Amino acid sequence: MKQKEFNQKFAETIRSTNESHNLLSLIKDSPKLKAERAIEVYQEDYQARLSEALKNTYRATFSLIGDDDFTILTRDYIANFPSPFLDLDDYGNHMSEFLSNHFLGKDYVFLAELADYEWNFREVFHMQQEQGLNVIELQNLLKSDSGSFVLVPSIRLLHYSFLISNLYALKDVSDDSDDEENFYYEESQFILMIKSGVLVKTHILSKNQWEIMKKFQAPTTFSNAIQNVTATVTPGEIQNLFRILGTEQILLNSNQ
Repeated sequence: MKQKEFNQKFAETIRSTNESHNLLSLIKDSPKLKAERAIEVYQEDYQARLSEALKNTYRATFSLIGDDDFTILTRDYIANFPSPFLDLDDYGNHMSEFLSNHFLGKDYVFLAELADYEWNFREVFHMQQEQGLNVIELQNLLKSDSGSFVLVPSIRLLHYSFLISNLYALKDVSDDSDDEENFYYEESQFILMIKSGVLVKTHILSKNQWEIMKKFQAPTTFSNAIQNVTATVTPGEIQNLFRILGTEQILLNSNQ
């Protein structure tokens, strides 16, 4: 067997955690360690590194369910989704979907949405920021009523059934705090997540603001975006939304 083929088979064996008799036949026992145990050591080390990568990405999930349950979760996730990535930091993109059917997702009803929030946070953090129109540029186009706008790619518009950003913040609460026990989370939430320099910023939106902003995912004018919004939208909501769009510079002129 050529070295390249052996390396590929070895990597597949380590990632899958399954024995490979063909591979074992190519590895000699050492005086201190048999070939089968040597492969197990590599597999165990790789599983530990995957678990640590998941813990790093899903810090709030880990904080809320604790070490024992998180160990069970990562064990089950790794068994169902072996990593295809060379960079372990890319691992974990199916966690929200997985939690939707996992028993821990049933015990903690908010967990799948929290995992979705954490994965979106990771993706936005690693995006290249694209800067849109500033306040003055935006105002000038609005006055002329000639602009068609679209959101920059480095944002996420998120809607959850629970107060997910508040649950996420609990990752920084000390273990001896009783905030988590008294926390109310059963309320829907609309979130704008933005790449801002080396940070990820969030704005909590009203449902009306979120619906308006969603329309800018495809090129449209302000008048078209606002036209079909529910009659409950207030001038304060519109004013605050314009302030966010201008100060965060997240709208592009789609006519250019």
